[in-house]
Amino acid sequence: MKYLALWFESPIQSWSIDSKFSLRSTFSFPTKSGIAGIILSSLGRGGEEKEFLKNFASFKETAISFKDKNSNSSTPNMIDYQVVGNGFDENDEWQSNMIPKMRNGGKANKGGVKLTFRYYLQNAYFGVVQEIDDSIAGEVIDGLQSPHWPIYLGRRCCIPSYPIYNGVFDSDTEAMDKLFDIANSKNLSEIERMVEGYVEEAFDTFYIMDVPVTFGKRKEYRDRQISIIRKSYG
Repeated sequence: MKYLALWFESPIQSWSIDSKFSLRSTFSFPTKSGIAGIILSSLGRGGEEKEFLKNFASFKETAISFKDKNSNSSTPNMIDYQVVGNGFDENDEWQSNMIPKMRNGGKANKGGVKLTFRYYLQNAYFGVVQEIDDSIAGEVIDGLQSPHWPIYLGRRCCIPSYPIYNGVFDSDTEAMDKLFDIANSKNLSEIERMVEGYVEEAFDTFYIMDVPVTFGKRKEYRDRQISIIRKSYG
């Protein structure tokens, strides 16, 4: 196995684990499905990708959240309120495509106008140690350095403001050291750490539904157990 040092930094990020159309929340850490999506997008691979995702599910990862050392508190989430499908002419073919419809293509109730609330993490910093198999490490590294398709931190409006790929290492300790080098250069300190499985000294342990089984038109996910280890308060 190899270990990738990944850095996620952007004015806004959004990592969904239970979103619906009208309420698109964000988890407090990058999700396994989000990281898989970034890698597949960088490789230019769409569709279901069942075999890749089956292998990726077994690759362990550790995510660390950081904050500015001079800040006494974390930046609150941002809520973006949107009205979708309003003001379009249903008689115009192109504009009609912008109006939400029922599954059978019929006109939705109340004219198809939908309200949505979309949550984002503001000015968040994450370091991720991602385990990867030797057999695909080279291909993944090439993709992250020169993406085939644009990559985003959860949603298309969340454009990275710092390179995601920051090296490949033979151990998770070396990859972790690289992430803390980046954090120190930015005057950041660790807040919390998310690890897979049960950890006795963890602040909290629970299950999240973020392990992708199938991508494509009909996405499927399964759960995994994670533990949150708190390093800093405030």
